[in-house]
Amino acid sequence: MHTNTHNIRQLCIRFFPFLFGLILIILLFLSLRIDPQTIPSARINQPIPSFSLPAIKGLHDAYGVEMGGVSARDLQKGDMSVVNFWASWCEPCRIEMPLLLSLRKKGYKIYGINVKDTPSQAIAFLESTGNPFLAVGSDPKGLTSIDFGVYGLPETFVIDGKGIVVYRHVGVLTAQTILEKIVPLLDKTSLK
Repeated sequence: MHTNTHNIRQLCIRFFPFLFGLILIILLFLSLRIDPQTIPSARINQPIPSFSLPAIKGLHDAYGVEMGGVSARDLQKGDMSVVNFWASWCEPCRIEMPLLLSLRKKGYKIYGINVKDTPSQAIAFLESTGNPFLAVGSDPKGLTSIDFGVYGLPETFVIDGKGIVVYRHVGVLTAQTILEKIVPLLDKTSLK
């Protein structure tokens, strides 16, 4: 009986690393098949969270007018809009700013939410990249980004005129994504 217990123990010791390794390989394989841009969002077809973020003090638009903050009410005024979560310390955010600028120049409403940043760094960032935003809210603790379900920066949401999330993009925007996914949504009228 002592021999059987010893044999079972030895068998477990030998096969545990194999079994553990097999489980890790399966998990790795499954994770490689996940597209980060298609992370499901509990917010799709749901109302945006209630929020009101103050402006970044000292941030001015191209005409020298101090910019306002962003609230849920701004996104419920009947027009489709884009909400972009960004920060000065986010290098991928820098990459997508020219695309957001081109959208803004075409007349689309784009709001920014600056996450866990200092006003001076946020202002310097927008001065160097160009400011595509109609208004920018400061989210210094990242609480509004958590309420939206943001995983990391940048993330972009398309909101219909009633404040319903109709699209979410995780990561850096591309020209193709904007052309194929975002612009068609923005061109729809939400109050038919």
